[in-house]
Amino acid sequence: MMPPAMIFFLILSSPRSGSTLLAQCLSSHSQVIIPNETDWIVPAAFVLDRVRDESAGRRLIAEIITRSQGFATNLGEYLLPAEVEHLIERSSYSLLAMAESLYGRIAEKVGKRLAGDKSPNDLMSLRHLFLHGLLTSKVIHLVRDGRDVCASLMRMKWVEGVENYFARQWNANNLYLSHLMRGAANYHFLRYEDFAAAPKSTLEKVCAFLGIRFEEQMLDTAGFHPRYRHRLPHEHLYRPIEPHSGEHCEHKGLVPLWESQAREALEFFGYLP
Repeated sequence: MMPPAMIFFLILSSPRSGSTLLAQCLSSHSQVIIPNETDWIVPAAFVLDRVRDESAGRRLIAEIITRSQGFATNLGEYLLPAEVEHLIERSSYSLLAMAESLYGRIAEKVGKRLAGDKSPNDLMSLRHLFLHGLLTSKVIHLVRDGRDVCASLMRMKWVEGVENYFARQWNANNLYLSHLMRGAANYHFLRYEDFAAAPKSTLEKVCAFLGIRFEEQMLDTAGFHPRYRHRLPHEHLYRPIEPHSGEHCEHKGLVPLWESQAREALEFFGYLP
């Protein structure tokens, strides 16, 4: 059973918004653990939506988790497949209960009290998180200038033509979460640019939101988990935290397109006057 004081929380953001940096800072805390990016929550929500046979649904969800290509480097870093199956089997047939059970066990195994999930792709499926109760947990919403997000995605070359449409997705997804959670006590918003400019004061506020005290080792980027070393997407992760914005200025020909597609959110989050 998960101790009463255990907390499961979510970090939600668009890709290339600094969520790995924030997660690693938090995971450096003596009371927090955040596994590597996962990919099970949204597929599990689809199963729960469509499979009424609980026994069959549990088996499918356990397989989605343990047979994922990323399992060994995310939840599998802490849980054996048999443990995942056992936890899913004993959990209530709900997404929130399963998440609390899995992450609670991970925190228990590593001797910590809080456990979080950081999966940027989940922001694009907010409806499922909302309908399945995950947004009743604590939510940290991290936003980065959508123009810089688009520029960074172009540099990664993960998807061809991303510069032509992603600003719309960034606009819709971040506004949707903001409007869903605005004013809620379990919602904490921060901008990546403010975090990079003042990491200590930003992390102090995040810690207060999570009900823990700030610890200085959270700023020690050299002590982050070694799994991200030598990976292009995280080339700046182990350097001291400092402002890193304006990447979109290298793409002046595309900026008008991005601003036209994402103007509402750019204005709402303070990136345009």
